[in-house]
Amino acid sequence: MSHLIPTPTYISFQHSRIMQLVLPLGSRRLTLGKYKPTISNTISIMSELLTKQSKLTAQLSKAYQTAGVLFEVLCAVNKTEKVEEVAPEIIAAARDVQEKTEIYTPFNILPLDSAGASQRIMQLEEIKAVVSALWDTRGLNWPTSIEQHRQKDLDLLDWLGAMFGFQRDNVRNQREHLILLLANSHIRLHPKPEPLSKLDDRAVDAKMKDIFKNYKNWCKFLGRKHSLRLPQAQQEIQQRKLLYIGLYLLIWGEAANIRFMPECLCYIFHNMAYELHGLLAGNVSIVTGENIKPSYGGDDEAFLRKVITPLYRVIEKEAKKSRNGMAPHSSWCNYDDLNEYFWSPDCFSLGWPMRDDGEFFKSTSDMTQGRKGAPRKSGKTGKSNFVETRTFWHIFRSFDRLWTFFILGLQVLLIIAWDGISLMDIFQTDVLYNLSSIFITASILRLLQSMIHSLMWLLITHSYHSSILLSRSLVKEFLLTILIILLVKVA
Repeated sequence: MSHLIPTPTYISFQHSRIMQLVLPLGSRRLTLGKYKPTISNTISIMSELLTKQSKLTAQLSKAYQTAGVLFEVLCAVNKTEKVEEVAPEIIAAARDVQEKTEIYTPFNILPLDSAGASQRIMQLEEIKAVVSALWDTRGLNWPTSIEQHRQKDLDLLDWLGAMFGFQRDNVRNQREHLILLLANSHIRLHPKPEPLSKLDDRAVDAKMKDIFKNYKNWCKFLGRKHSLRLPQAQQEIQQRKLLYIGLYLLIWGEAANIRFMPECLCYIFHNMAYELHGLLAGNVSIVTGENIKPSYGGDDEAFLRKVITPLYRVIEKEAKKSRNGMAPHSSWCNYDDLNEYFWSPDCFSLGWPMRDDGEFFKSTSDMTQGRKGAPRKSGKTGKSNFVETRTFWHIFRSFDRLWTFFILGLQVLLIIAWDGISLMDIFQTDVLYNLSSIFITASILRLLQSMIHSLMWLLITHSYHSSILLSRSLVKEFLLTILIILLVKVA
């Protein structure tokens, strides 16, 4: 791989070649046709140098990153061997590596460090537009731990990471993720935005709609107002939207196995977005009289340690109870079972910051059953959330649409056989009128399914609030059934 790294001698040699080719052009008046090959050769040499410089930058980035890790290992070994001091020359070298690491930062697709600004992908107008929007940090109050001179080099995701305690590598990855998402949406707009170098609000709104669709449906189901609150000032709206999108991506980036519990992520985002709004609005705490701060603080890796780790331990505990899939399904919780807890308004009793003695964190073997907290009887399952008892009745519940189709098909065949009509006469008015009764049957089946579903939910969760939420669908199906019956009679 040594031939990929342009050494200083190589670069100096190539520079002298370029100067030898370029100087004659300025010393005398020459025709373009005569020196066209010379110009083409010069351009190709410069392109070769830029390519080698790009490869050199990537390799330097990896080298400095490796050196930083090795220094951390050295410090850890010294502590293990009870060696208190590190050699001064090593400390000096580590400081130099730290400074160079900030210049040659690792990247996946976009070289966002100062050394990669000249690369072609960073010259695209849509990339420039998103980068410029993310670096607009006007009006944000930075924590005191970040020096004043460093704030100008940081963006919105750096601010979120500093305020809510996200990992630096997560911030770096999600920055690239967000830039590429917005750039792709920005360049595909029709009509094209003018100017192209400014991020269009339509691109941001499209990503807001895609990312927060499930979150808004979750809030609507639980009867809660979402936390996506926008400021009155028009010039601050785009910045606020980018902060909300960045916050969700940062949560998702560190969620680990919690990603398999999307409604749990909605609960986390709901509370953190509310805190974000309080930070930006300058709300004052009633208890302390000071400005509202994030509940879990902005310490390094605070989000991972204080939010994700407790939730992950619940999943880990339930996974051990499964005995590698050999235990009965009703004796342990999988991802869906645990996620069902966040489909109920009872999840808000968990609070924010989340209470350690909350129902979700209790051991399932110690859980009580019933609305009044009666001790669990023998023979009952010990699951704290959704209880899925697998019986042959699940064939009817899980494949309800298939059975509905069979029943409606049987009704059509009975009508045709009872009236003794042929298939050629099926489009006659009186025949179609009789066949339209299948819509009444379908509505009644849907109403019956909603009733059974609401009753099952009440028996499982022992919560009247959840039953009330599901009664909405029950009322909707009932009204739909009445409407279809009236339409059939009018016809």
